Amino acid sequence: NIKKYIKKLEKDAGLKKEKAKEALKAKNRDRAKLHLRMEKMYQEQIKTAYGQLEMVETQINQIETAQSQKDAMQVLQEGNAVLKKLQALVWIVTLVVLVLTMVCVATTMMAVVAERRKEIGLKKSLGAKNRSIVKDFLGEGIVLGGLGGVLGIVLGFIFAQAVSLNVFGRSISFQPLLIPLTIVVSVAITALACLLPIKSATDVDPALVLKGE
Repeated sequence: NIKKYIKKLEKDAGLKKEKAKEALKAKNRDRAKLHLRMEKMYQEQIKTAYGQLEMVETQINQIETAQSQKDAMQVLQEGNAVLKKLQALVWIVTLVVLVLTMVCVATTMMAVVAERRKEIGLKKSLGAKNRSIVKDFLGEGIVLGGLGGVLGIVLGFIFAQAVSLNVFGRSISFQPLLIPLTIVVSVAITALACLLPIKSATDVDPALVLKGE
């Protein structure tokens, strides 16, 4: 509407200027002065209208900028919410995997103790103490846990890199500080899982084993 109003004023100012020229040609100076004054008045109104138009455009730009910032903040908040949910899901999956790992390690070590029951009974009959048996099985478990931790670091990084590239379109950086932490956690989980099998190994009665019971 303001632009239409400006165009009308410019048209009227042009007409007054043309009439002033015609009046000058007709040597009617008073009429020419009147038209020039009206043309000047129109020019002032045009300037005022342009100022109002500029003010309106500035306000519109500010509103659009504020809306864009609001939309960007909303997208950022939604992204953060999704990221938090993903992090919570990763923690839950990690916890479940650790529990399943403990169960698998405990089951495997129990099977090893059952297979080596005669060996354990023979060692005890020859004077081996429970401390020695604990060291043997716990040492095996710690070594296997350390190797599993190293293998998990390599495979985990490869898997995380593939997911990051396919889902987010960017690569991830390797964090060397996670190596000792991962190995320590892996060894600790393995050691905890070995407690029950080790207890079973120390409870072996050499007399019953040697009798074949």
